[in-house]
Amino acid sequence: MTSVKHAIPRLRSLLLQKANEKQVFPLFPPKQEKRIWEFTPIDRRRKAAILVPLVSYEGHPSLLFTTRSSNLPTHACEVSFPGGHHDKAIDHSLEEAAIREAKEELLGDYPWDEVTIIGKASPIPSITGMPVTPVIAVFSHDIDRHTFPGCPSEVEDVFCVSLKELLDAETSQWSERFRANVPVFPLLNGKKIWGLTAIVTRYIYCDRQNIVSLLNIAKFLFTTSELNHSLKYLLIQNMDCFLHYFVVHKSLPTIQTTTTQTL
Repeated sequence: MTSVKHAIPRLRSLLLQKANEKQVFPLFPPKQEKRIWEFTPIDRRRKAAILVPLVSYEGHPSLLFTTRSSNLPTHACEVSFPGGHHDKAIDHSLEEAAIREAKEELLGDYPWDEVTIIGKASPIPSITGMPVTPVIAVFSHDIDRHTFPGCPSEVEDVFCVSLKELLDAETSQWSERFRANVPVFPLLNGKKIWGLTAIVTRYIYCDRQNIVSLLNIAKFLFTTSELNHSLKYLLIQNMDCFLHYFVVHKSLPTIQTTTTQTL
């Protein structure tokens, strides 16, 4: 069994290395972020937060998602991260809003006081222009399919996808909204991660343009067999980045693959 608990200090360090002066992890370079907001009228009357949970699901480092209920008025049946609107009356921060909404959606008896907030990423506009802030969290305890039953009025189901599958599954499609190709993750379970959820997934955990960061994360989250498979795939997809690293640093990215990585 692989746990993500002992990777928390390293993940926090990696996040802080990339954080801006406000200690926020930027999802996009400044020019790209500016262009994204230009395409969507901003609605500053409300704001929301989503929880991006890194978990150990049945022994595999994974991200946790929900499928929204078919009875919801917006985004029905879509894959999303748990989260919702920031309530000024009860939420002292976006982090609190993300945790509160996740508790309401996921249910279950998980010890929420042991969820570790690693940090938050820069907000991204919803389709209505509302700023949505991803809050990056690690669930220290292993979970399985029975841990979170989900609130029937809000979610159809709660499921996890391993980081390995996400790395393997990513493709892209044209977005009229952003006037660019955006990530899409067709999953083995028949579901599809797209839209804002796919963008957050890619740029926090699956950004192939930053191979060095990926290799550092992989040291802590993959077993040797998973690592060899994903490393080979990443190098094929990122040969330009890999060669650039070699030219600049005069060496190859170092990574331990001789022993099983357990946490």
